[in-house]
Amino acid sequence: MPLSNKQKVYIRKNYKSLSTEKISENLNAQISEVNEFINTIKITKKYPVWFYIVPLLIPIIFFILLEISLTIGGYGKDFSTFITISEDYEDKWFINPDLPFKYFSNISSPPSVSPDAFDKVKKENAIRIFVLGGSSAAGWPFNSNASFPREIKRRLQILFPENEIEVINMGVSAINSYSIKDILPDVIDKDPDLVLIYAGHNEFYGALGVGSSESLGNFSFIINSIISLREYRTVQLIRDFLSYFAGLFADEQKLAQGENETLMSRMVGEALIPYQSDLFNLGIKQFLSNFDDILSKLKEKEIPVLIGTLTSNLKIKPFVSVETNNQRKADDVFNEAESFYKNGNYNIAREFYIKAKDLDALRFRAPEILNETIVNLAEKYKYDVVKIDSLFFAESPNGITGFNIMVDHLHPTNMGYRLIGKEYFNSIINNNLLVDEKIDFSRLAKVDSLSDSIYPFTKLDSTIADLRIRLLVGAYPFVPKGTPNYLVQNFKRKNIVDSIAADVISRKFTWKQGHLELADYYFKKNMMTSFKKELDVITADRPYDEEVLGYTAERLISKKLYNEAIPYIVKLYNLRKDLLSAKWLGTIALEAKNYDTSIKYLEIASQLDSTDAQILYNLSGAYYNKGYNFKALQTLEKCLRIRPDYPQAQQFYKALKDAVIKK
Repeated sequence: MPLSNKQKVYIRKNYKSLSTEKISENLNAQISEVNEFINTIKITKKYPVWFYIVPLLIPIIFFILLEISLTIGGYGKDFSTFITISEDYEDKWFINPDLPFKYFSNISSPPSVSPDAFDKVKKENAIRIFVLGGSSAAGWPFNSNASFPREIKRRLQILFPENEIEVINMGVSAINSYSIKDILPDVIDKDPDLVLIYAGHNEFYGALGVGSSESLGNFSFIINSIISLREYRTVQLIRDFLSYFAGLFADEQKLAQGENETLMSRMVGEALIPYQSDLFNLGIKQFLSNFDDILSKLKEKEIPVLIGTLTSNLKIKPFVSVETNNQRKADDVFNEAESFYKNGNYNIAREFYIKAKDLDALRFRAPEILNETIVNLAEKYKYDVVKIDSLFFAESPNGITGFNIMVDHLHPTNMGYRLIGKEYFNSIINNNLLVDEKIDFSRLAKVDSLSDSIYPFTKLDSTIADLRIRLLVGAYPFVPKGTPNYLVQNFKRKNIVDSIAADVISRKFTWKQGHLELADYYFKKNMMTSFKKELDVITADRPYDEEVLGYTAERLISKKLYNEAIPYIVKLYNLRKDLLSAKWLGTIALEAKNYDTSIKYLEIASQLDSTDAQILYNLSGAYYNKGYNFKALQTLEKCLRIRPDYPQAQQFYKALKDAVIKK
């Protein structure tokens, strides 16, 4: 007989405290029915809400605590785009040196960033320009001084000497549109007056590219999400853990081949990407999507933009030639181009060279469709295009870009970079992109010659670049995998410059240390012009480097080259308003009979240190020569109170006092 409702109520109240048998006895019901109903109660029992929430919160709380612990413990890296690099430069933003690690997970030593700095609080007279791109924007294989953004900066400094010119080079080797898109919000946040773009060669094999060893797949939403997640220390821990175990099982043969690997060779994942293949089309789609987003965001903020078309070396043979059902082999097309060129049919030859480049299945050079995409996107957003490809055609013999202006497959010579900088500069001026600035056309006419005279580049820079080129073109894909780098092996150290350059490449010296070492060599040889030039290269690259400015000034003063020391002391003083700089500027100006300047700096120095008798003695001399006799006398009295036994001050004081009394 089924249980009644009354019996069910009784069971609900008592099943926890009474046995089944006792309940059955009290209700005069069958044990099996009581058991069945009790089981139903247990199954349908309702737990409080917290019972369900807590299991979900536990892993969330765990990862929050883990993230906090890893951050406090200093594990992992801060991937902020801009950081304060040290307390010495608290008022400056620098590009985060760790930023490239965000995009390169399989490479232990990713490429470096530019040392450019800019004010945290933008000055009213500042012109602030950001440059976005890869290794060609960075200026590879040269130091930043030879990059086209620096050429633009030097030209703007000549044209607008009263302005604070800030050109921040965000170019990093082997990054592509994903990385540029990722840092763009931070660039926009820093209030740029103009953004320049030269990018596209790395779209296939650059970090996160469709054919790269750093690829994260083919879905942009997933890739963008993973890039964002990499900022968390927990994600970095997981990534490092997986990389460690992957390294344990690495193929020994691959490790051996890695001895002659460059960044270029390490970035190749899906090695072959035939023309118009699925992977090729995916790379084009990736570029189009990301750059559409980039230009859209810049347009939304009404930020002016110049975007350059891409150029590359057409005279270099295709790296890999493959034949498909729809396309010819790249080598065959290249050979036809060579034949047309030899016969003087240069226009047709150029078409075939370009086609051979597009058919190259090892896709390090951007195909022409990317230039078409750049032009179309610029037109869509009403931005101006800088035709760098046309510029290089015009600068090359018979209109075909080759080794006359390229050091390898796509990187320009130092003069090539200067031409790019000049072209962007001309576009800035011709398109009136700095609308608030009045142009002095008499100065504009002198920009070319003045920029030549201040170009900060020495033999050491060109030798370092030559060695970097040897490292690149002596390795895959320029030679078969596993081949020793004979270009590097055959390099002979013929002089001090070669030796220091080799030490820079082997990382015995940093680039800065290399120039300091060579400057010291020239100083000991009393070759002061060469000494200055090496140090000028450093200060051009890092105008905030107080150590180098102070070293240069001190060495020039030791040789009694006071006038030549002044520019360095002025820069040093402007950076830190220190006692020593003010004292030297005042003393040198006194020696040069520039008494107004002398008084200005010696008064500042005396305020910074009122106990320095020499400062007061020199200041009294400056006052005297300007005819301020009473001021001179008062200053000498202060000097003698500090140092009563100062013989020159005693003599000067007596003579000056007698002269004043006679008056």
